[in-house]
Amino acid sequence: MSSVTPWPAAGNADFCRNVTGGNVVVAETRRAQAEAVRTDLRRFRDEEQLDGLVMVNLASTERWPDPSAAALLSAAAFEDGLDADDPAITPAMVYAYAAITEGVGYVNFTPSLAADVPALVELAEARGVPIAGKDGKTGQTMLKTVLAPAFRSRALTVEGWYSTNILGNRDGLALDDPDSLDSKLRTKGSVLDSILGYPVEDHLVRIDYYRPRGDQKEAWDAIDLVGFLGQRMQLKVDFQCRDSILAAPLAIELARLTDLAQQRGEGGIQHQLG
Repeated sequence: MSSVTPWPAAGNADFCRNVTGGNVVVAETRRAQAEAVRTDLRRFRDEEQLDGLVMVNLASTERWPDPSAAALLSAAAFEDGLDADDPAITPAMVYAYAAITEGVGYVNFTPSLAADVPALVELAEARGVPIAGKDGKTGQTMLKTVLAPAFRSRALTVEGWYSTNILGNRDGLALDDPDSLDSKLRTKGSVLDSILGYPVEDHLVRIDYYRPRGDQKEAWDAIDLVGFLGQRMQLKVDFQCRDSILAAPLAIELARLTDLAQQRGEGGIQHQLG
């Protein structure tokens, strides 16, 4: 890792207020940013003499734009949006667009709205480029995807689920911004209802930036259940984990599997990676 030199990043402080840096792409418009990223991808492929290339989005969580914005609804509209510097196009979308147009598989490991907008799905399908991902579920949400099917299979009704997280790394700092936090809570909230098959009205999630913990995240859950004959029960879970250690092997495997999909000519959304 010490030999890796980070490239300048195409960012926008309006989408991620708490995480900034000086190593940024000097480009005034979204079109210019996209072209700069495309140039980096071509250069990297040539310099390293690569047969294949995959991009994995591991950036900080961005606030959501309006998903119904015209620029996000078709590939042609997205091209026009880049030219017009449309504010609905996020940095994550700029990277996704650059990857897809260069024939590079794209994985979104964040909750940010990226390649999963209609415009970029259409572009990926047309160009036969594999795309995947909507937040790598590594800690608390991973446990929810394990526990919720067990409750469903035993007909235990989830009446309420309170979750809280504390972490002190850069991810936590990014999520200390309410708009970035909202993006994260969207994915955490939807996964439980989709597994159980009904909405959990009292599903509360908190994420707090607590600097002393660094990358040592703690996720605590209090779950209220209703079982046979209306009997009430509770389950408490405390997961003390290493955020990056949980994420890193998943990111590596997703890159490998996306490369395999690319070799097999499988374009568009890779549903099997869900």
